[in-house]
Amino acid sequence: MTAELVIKAVLDFLKSPRTSVAAGVTLLAIALVPKNVWGFLGIDALSGQIRGWVVIGGVFCTTYGILGYALPALETRWNKRRFKQDRIAQLLNLTKQEKEIVAKFIREDKSSVYFGFASDHGVICGLVHQGVLYWPTNSRGYENGPSNLQPWVQELASSNSKVRNALLAPDGSLP
Repeated sequence: MTAELVIKAVLDFLKSPRTSVAAGVTLLAIALVPKNVWGFLGIDALSGQIRGWVVIGGVFCTTYGILGYALPALETRWNKRRFKQDRIAQLLNLTKQEKEIVAKFIREDKSSVYFGFASDHGVICGLVHQGVLYWPTNSRGYENGPSNLQPWVQELASSNSKVRNALLAPDGSLP
């Protein structure tokens, strides 16, 4: 067996964070065994040669396992934060016409508004395309049915005063 195959087999074994932490703690426990116990087992000469490697392996496995748990959680948190920042920027960068349409939902505190056949139909279609509005499944945009505000827009407008003010006062004046 070549060294590459051994390393690959060890890394495959340590893929699970739980296995990696268990292996690391076991190696660190072995490294902490007193020398007289190593002598009792008849491997005291070996202990001096491998104890450093056992400690390094234990630290590596434990760190690898802890990061295996922590990194996905941090990545999820970072992605949620990034998603929210991107959505805030999207709402702040809407055109004046788009903000006026979204403001109608916010002012009336409704998630669904019927616009009828309006000159704003193209703007409404643009907001649907951007993911700010959506049409119910029983309606199609060209039938001029009700338009619904995405839940994330309602949540941001209620929790973020900067977004709320920007949407309610598209011309820059205070609402």
